[in-house]
Amino acid sequence: MKKGLWKKGLALGLSVVITLGLAACGGKEDNSQLAKENVYTFEDMGLIDENENINDLICLDDKLYLLVNNYTYDDEGNETHVFGFYKANMDGSDKSFVELALPEREENYSWINNTMLSPDGYIYVVENSSFED
Repeated sequence: MKKGLWKKGLALGLSVVITLGLAACGGKEDNSQLAKENVYTFEDMGLIDENENINDLICLDDKLYLLVNNYTYDDEGNETHVFGFYKANMDGSDKSFVELALPEREENYSWINNTMLSPDGYIYVVENSSFED
């Protein structure tokens, strides 16, 4: 008898909680102005070419910095690797490229995982490497 009463009380309590939860969500606000202000569109700025991979995109002091790797191969399959960043205005204009030195590595594969550009002009880079035996 007590078990049945316990179940009925629990069911009644849960139904009250659900009803109050639904009633609390019943208010309707006009978000149409907010929706109009937060519309994002895609804009291709054409900052990189087809051989470049973007490592990171940083926005600092109203400038865009795209850190990229450029891999090109000659007819014999030899790789040329250039690492650097593009600096441009927020609209993509006034683009310039700065090549960064890569460390010399033998018989391993390394890739840049993350980068950070400080207001002082320093570039911090996280490099991952894998070695083959």
